[in-house]
Amino acid sequence: MLLILISWIYIFLITSTIAVGINSILKLNKIDPIINLFLGFFYITLFTGFWAIFYRVNWEFHLVTLSTSIILAFHNRYEIKAFYKNIKTDFYKLSLPLKSLFILIAFLALAKSATSPYLIDNESYYIQTIKWINEYGFVKGLVNLHPFLGQTSGWHILQAAFNFSFIYDKFNDLNGLAIIFANFFSLVKFNKYYNSSKKIEDLIIGLFPLSNIFFFQFISAPSPDIPVYIISFLIFYLFIKLMDKYSYVNFFTISILLFFIVLNKLTSLPFIILPTYIFIKNVKNPKIKLQKIIFFGGVTLILFILKNIIITGNILYPIASFDIINTTWSLPKTINSFFYDMTKIFGFYLTKDEYNSRNGFELFITWISMPKLHGLFNNLLLIILTIFPILAAFKKVKKSIIIIYILSIINLFLLFVTSPQYRFYYQFLLFFSIIILTYFIKNKSTYCSFLILGTAITLIPILFLNNISKLTNNNFHLTNPTLSISEITTPHENTRYSKKYESIKGENIEFNSPTKIDFFWGTGDIPLPALNKKQYEWFKESYHVVPQMRTDDIKDGFYSKVINSSPSLP
Repeated sequence: MLLILISWIYIFLITSTIAVGINSILKLNKIDPIINLFLGFFYITLFTGFWAIFYRVNWEFHLVTLSTSIILAFHNRYEIKAFYKNIKTDFYKLSLPLKSLFILIAFLALAKSATSPYLIDNESYYIQTIKWINEYGFVKGLVNLHPFLGQTSGWHILQAAFNFSFIYDKFNDLNGLAIIFANFFSLVKFNKYYNSSKKIEDLIIGLFPLSNIFFFQFISAPSPDIPVYIISFLIFYLFIKLMDKYSYVNFFTISILLFFIVLNKLTSLPFIILPTYIFIKNVKNPKIKLQKIIFFGGVTLILFILKNIIITGNILYPIASFDIINTTWSLPKTINSFFYDMTKIFGFYLTKDEYNSRNGFELFITWISMPKLHGLFNNLLLIILTIFPILAAFKKVKKSIIIIYILSIINLFLLFVTSPQYRFYYQFLLFFSIIILTYFIKNKSTYCSFLILGTAITLIPILFLNNISKLTNNNFHLTNPTLSISEITTPHENTRYSKKYESIKGENIEFNSPTKIDFFWGTGDIPLPALNKKQYEWFKESYHVVPQMRTDDIKDGFYSKVINSSPSLP
């Protein structure tokens, strides 16, 4: 915990300095300090991404980043001083119970971040994606080594910038810091709602911490879902404000957050509806300016395309229909189609044959009949999305919230035909659950009790609860790691598995395979290049394809070699 805290303080200082410095250059002011920090995350992600195209993100990167921060701090010392003063003022404005609650939440986030990672995706590609960026930057055809590595998220790029792998190998804890930022922002707005504003957007985002019990289960691994949830709520908040009163600063901010959320998860692309609607609504407003927004949008798009081309050879990997660029390192169409189909049917927990044999209605029944947590969230979403318009017919609802509701329906439809996993729509479930709650409860003390109770419940799985088999059928998610005494000072390894491995010689490749991981896709935190031999043998036997190094230098990347022209079906 102690070491993580030190790294978070450094990240906070660097991010705030870069955010304030760049926004000063852009002549943007009066941005909420916490939103400013997420803009800083975005700026650093862009810089790190373009750096990774040419070089590894290692000590050289940090030397440049630190030097840039020092220069910006010197030239913007008054603005940075005002930034810290605003955060201090926001904290002191909180009532004593809310101050205490925030300190407890921050402590719990720190404690949870120090424990063993929970998510199995961490073991299949989070760790390895970040490790590749740290040691080599973006590598051509990396997807040929492991198809999951083609999903490199903007959040993994940012985590690679802030895990300090050249001095310590146990930092992958950016989600915990993001949760702390989000909770502080929420509690400030909650306090503001009852003390002065009475604006619904302040209350909605003020109740965001009610979901900490859910978020905290994932913050010990660098899952891009957590920042997507947080940024989604910031976008909802700004959209409601913009619908009430146009502000260029808020319009710029919501656009930048949109670019960031899409860079983190392509499934967030429908969110473009919100800033687009604001633009259309204010197109005749002389204050509507697009130059800076177009610049950052263009830069983000260029990074997204270059990243995908280098790593996968496909602009919109894993969508096979967008495989329009023919490179020597592109994934074979059979493997690309397999991975895309696997992603699509995973949300239904069906085999490919089962999925293809069912019509839309049968798939819907399957989706709502799924067991445990998946079925619970699927049904909750449908109930919430059904209740909201009924209540809205009897209650006055802002047009902005209705537009967000329409976005949620569009988003759910698109997910249903791609991969309707609850983690891709959880932000809408939370948002409309909170809105419905605000219809029935107005009392501040009741909400405070909810927030305190929710935080208290969050404490249980961190310190006591280990077995959660009643919530999931996933054999890799049956136990929830708790905090150990040693982790108070030194965090757990970035993996829950042993780091033991064996070296295996292929044709034109030698890779490391874990010896203590029985998970088919699992590689854990072993040296590069890492590949589970079970996966290697399965693709070799089922598709007659094996990964190969493009040259004798690993930095030159990988390609897939077809060793038989007639692949068999899996």
